[in-house]
Amino acid sequence: YEKRMKEHQTPEIMRVPLEEMILQIHHLRLSSTADEFLAKVLQPPHKKAVEGATGNLIQAGALTKSEELTALGSHLAALPVDVNIGKILIMGALLQCLSPALSMAACLSHKSPFAAFQDREEIRAARAPFLSKDRDSNRSVAAGQQSDHLVLAAALQGWIDAKASGGMSMASKYAKKNRLSIPNVNTIMDMRDQFAGMLETAGLARRGDKDAGQGYKWYDDERCPQNANKASPEVIHAVLVASLYPSIALVDEVVPGCAPTWHDGQGSVSIHPTSMLSDVSAAALMRPFVVYSEKMKTSKVFLRDCSVASPLPILLFGRQ
Repeated sequence: YEKRMKEHQTPEIMRVPLEEMILQIHHLRLSSTADEFLAKVLQPPHKKAVEGATGNLIQAGALTKSEELTALGSHLAALPVDVNIGKILIMGALLQCLSPALSMAACLSHKSPFAAFQDREEIRAARAPFLSKDRDSNRSVAAGQQSDHLVLAAALQGWIDAKASGGMSMASKYAKKNRLSIPNVNTIMDMRDQFAGMLETAGLARRGDKDAGQGYKWYDDERCPQNANKASPEVIHAVLVASLYPSIALVDEVVPGCAPTWHDGQGSVSIHPTSMLSDVSAAALMRPFVVYSEKMKTSKVFLRDCSVASPLPILLFGRQ
């Protein structure tokens, strides 16, 4: 205890991401640069950490290269969420797919709506109904797609529709049939409500002229102005690229019959076994790019929560 344990815990400012704090520094005009302000605290974070976080904000379009707050940065500073989550909310409203954007943002902020599974076969079985193209005309937005994010949005849309048509009894049956965790879904729904309120307060989303359909919240109603593209996988993918860039990986090598290898610009990476893309062969990939939410290192570097990305939104929303 005396030789190895620290007397005090490491200050939070030295062990958490700094992007949100740097946004607030510029939003409140506390200093011309974040490094200048943070150097004055009792135990300042490492200079490289400040530079890295500032670079991430510049890459995200929240700051200019001279560290001036952009219009996007001002909106992000008003949202008490991670920068990438805030961009999903803002871009979802701007590109008129608010409802699925709320779902994806809430899931990525909290956890998956699906129950915890023991093996990959259970994960595949839970996703299968939403990915199937053989369903009726009301098939999910994830049908035929290669996207973990769209599966999350589709699963929650099914819950919303079930609850709107038959109340909690119908929603509970839907959850049991589709292997959803009701406590997880309830928390996610509360977060969606809070996110929608934030966007409305910021003037980025507004209620429709007519009341929402029976059983629906205003931000889930198809008649809401920000939901014109809620059923368009292409637009939702564009929101993901615009929000998560530069978290993009490119197929590195295509060998027939073998799993594809990937490169994200920093080194070789692999798709995490829990992602649906871990089962997709190189020849079956719809596009050679994926956008991902998280990168983690265990036995090797894995990408989690992945979606195939089209070159067009990368060209439109990618930044140098």
